[in-house]
Amino acid sequence: MNPLSAEAGVAKSRSSAITIASIAVVAYALCDMTHEVLGHGTATLAAPDVMAVSLTTVALSTLGSSRLVAAAGTIANIVVSLVAFTLWRRASDSVPARYFWWLSASLNLFNATAYLLYSGISDSGDWAVVTAGLEPHVLWRCGMVVLGAASYAVSVHVSATTLARMVRAGDLPHSDIPRLSYLPYWAGGALLVAGALPNPVSPWLILSSGASSGFGAMAGLLWLPQRVAAPRDPPAGARPLPFSLGWVVAAILVSAVFVLVIGRGIRL
Repeated sequence: MNPLSAEAGVAKSRSSAITIASIAVVAYALCDMTHEVLGHGTATLAAPDVMAVSLTTVALSTLGSSRLVAAAGTIANIVVSLVAFTLWRRASDSVPARYFWWLSASLNLFNATAYLLYSGISDSGDWAVVTAGLEPHVLWRCGMVVLGAASYAVSVHVSATTLARMVRAGDLPHSDIPRLSYLPYWAGGALLVAGALPNPVSPWLILSSGASSGFGAMAGLLWLPQRVAAPRDPPAGARPLPFSLGWVVAAILVSAVFVLVIGRGIRL
């Protein structure tokens, strides 16, 4: 079968942009809360000298600090990414659900690995706290940059490889890969910036946390279309993601809570 003719057939109908954006909104919000609540928040329970005082979409504010609490956000993202990839493997789930698990796994992996790179370059953020006082400090920063860049490249490869498996399995048409990658990047990035706008901590966090996480850390999504090759024998029956009212409702509720409630800050 000619791959070009096969893709021309599915190009007549494309995956629902609203469904893709809705799934992205939910996945981005959960990734952010995984870092702040499941990671930093849970770690404060094991750190007697640290007390959480407020939660926003850009930070868990605390009294006191510790290396454990600082590192816990990244660790939580990695653990949740592994869990999401495990759930993604379940063939019994619907295609939108599998796409959600794939996107969640990728976002958490991107967020975790990009943070090392960010802290190494800027000497700020969680991993700057983890490495504070360790000498020679410049070598620690260089190590974070190298490890962050290498692990981020691996993360993009893993994300592209698993997305390609969905294409080969007939879950998604290859012609929709750009839409399935670019739309989440812009929709999810916009959500994180919107969630950062009302934060009461600092206007600087709109850029240094909201935009850097939403658009900087997730830039790997923009590289996927060039890394997912069309299969030589396109599977029959690949269908675009349909419009889903359930995902739309979920996205509206999640974004409202994320921006209007958590974004403004919750005292703990």
